[in-house]
Amino acid sequence: MINKRTALVFIFFLSIWIVGLSISPCICAENLNAGIILADDQGNILYGQNNEKQFIPASILKILTSLAAIHILGEDYRFPTDYFFDADSKNLYIKGFGDPLFISEVIEQLCLE
Repeated sequence: MINKRTALVFIFFLSIWIVGLSISPCICAENLNAGIILADDQGNILYGQNNEKQFIPASILKILTSLAAIHILGEDYRFPTDYFFDADSKNLYIKGFGDPLFISEVIEQLCLE
């Protein structure tokens, strides 16, 4: 005979499986509402997908924080960012101090250097 705990665990996993059946297994690219622009330092577009469409930024708070930092601290202020490299594990550690303009492209450039 099945005990109560085993039955509850079975029902739990069965319910997860049933919910999983109702979720679409594929999220198609044409159904996504997103755009991307890859530009060089002069602003020339190297690649664009939906680059003519306007979108709401993913992080509006970051835009407001950046504007406030520029207004209060000035355009020439630079937030300190410390970098530590562990040669044994080949890990790069980044200690940021709140720079709202520190973006993934900067991290990628650091890795290339």
